Amino acid sequence: MPRQANQRVLPKVLPRRSEGVLLARLGDRAIVYDSTTEVLHYLNLSAGLILATCDGSTGTAQVLDTLVTASGASVKNAERTVSATLEFLGELGVTSQVRVGVGSRARSAVVPSATVHSSTRPHPLGEQFVGAGHLLLDVMLRFRSPTRDLVEKIDAFLGTGVPDRSDLSDPNNATHGRPTAPPSTIAAPPETIYLDVEERASGHVALFARDEWLFPDRSALFRQLVGVINEYARCASTCLSLHAGAVRSPTGRVVVLPGEPDSGKSTLVGAFILAGWDYLGDEAIGIRENSLVTVAFPKRLALDELSQRFLETCGSDQRATVPQDEAPDPDGVLDLDPASLRSDVACLTGDVAPVNLIVFARFDPGVDSSMVRLDSIKTLNGLAKNSQNLSHCGEIGLRTLCGLAERVPGHRLLHRDARTAVAQIAALLDTIA
Repeated sequence: MPRQANQRVLPKVLPRRSEGVLLARLGDRAIVYDSTTEVLHYLNLSAGLILATCDGSTGTAQVLDTLVTASGASVKNAERTVSATLEFLGELGVTSQVRVGVGSRARSAVVPSATVHSSTRPHPLGEQFVGAGHLLLDVMLRFRSPTRDLVEKIDAFLGTGVPDRSDLSDPNNATHGRPTAPPSTIAAPPETIYLDVEERASGHVALFARDEWLFPDRSALFRQLVGVINEYARCASTCLSLHAGAVRSPTGRVVVLPGEPDSGKSTLVGAFILAGWDYLGDEAIGIRENSLVTVAFPKRLALDELSQRFLETCGSDQRATVPQDEAPDPDGVLDLDPASLRSDVACLTGDVAPVNLIVFARFDPGVDSSMVRLDSIKTLNGLAKNSQNLSHCGEIGLRTLCGLAERVPGHRLLHRDARTAVAQIAALLDTIA
């Protein structure tokens, strides 16, 4: 019998999954993330099974046999399912598409006070002073320079340095007098990266990192230093990196606070610090696959003038103070040492503990406070919007996102006062087993 005109012909070999397309499972759904378009797709498990076998070499007959065996469907029904699914996957652009590389989130805009270009820096010659190691998710950053006091000031400014493992007992190697995670919790990084800094006779300061930065003076270097090293968090390859803050309660439980810019995330983290919680970071938080253990990056808090004034009013006995030798950037944002908020704050470093609660918090002075529990799909959507490195860590990152959405309670909080928000989140955490 001749084939009908509208009847599709199945290919003998399945198409290839497009470059940068990631696949993971969340409950009874297959989750697909397109790194090029940064879009999540939700498929049923049959479609996920078909996409998982789209490698450009697997025979269609093989996937048909698998579907018939797994579902008990007839061969004709399985053929229709495969045909329709392949057409749908092609329309989504996740199979057999020509891609020009794998996309990634746009880099932060370069502040005009620095000149930036690709670094071709050779290994420096002459005497070099090497600073403390700054563990940033899966790399250890160390600054080195022929100018010793510049290295010391950079280490003091970042405030996250950890000494060499071989010299952890030296009290002079403490992280600037602040409590940190025990050495046993600091994961050994796979790579140490040296960032060379040169102060020139003109007063300009050159920093050789992923790019070569030329700052007009030291103050410009310090205003942009945190932003420069944040790029390494966005390129982590062994763990998921979230644009989030994170804190640990006095009872040792971890709350992760994903948030887009201007959501009030850093202010909320500062309020937690004033309330006696430990500090993991306010910009980039790593999450390990399977264990869902948080990886801290306790950088300075980025606070605008409004946030600074608010935190200065919190707590009469531990009032926040802004050091007089530090100046905000032109937008009024100050990179504030967490110890300026509470002198005994524990700035945790490295692997800390599994996530106990996820809260997508947003400050809005015109709303009544509200806390809403999210289902796993809405939690996944929120986490995906705040992921920074899926193009670099691949399916490790997507599986980690799905694990968080499935295993950790997610809530959305609208609030108009960070102190009240801290109390609400603390009370919610007490109800979670």
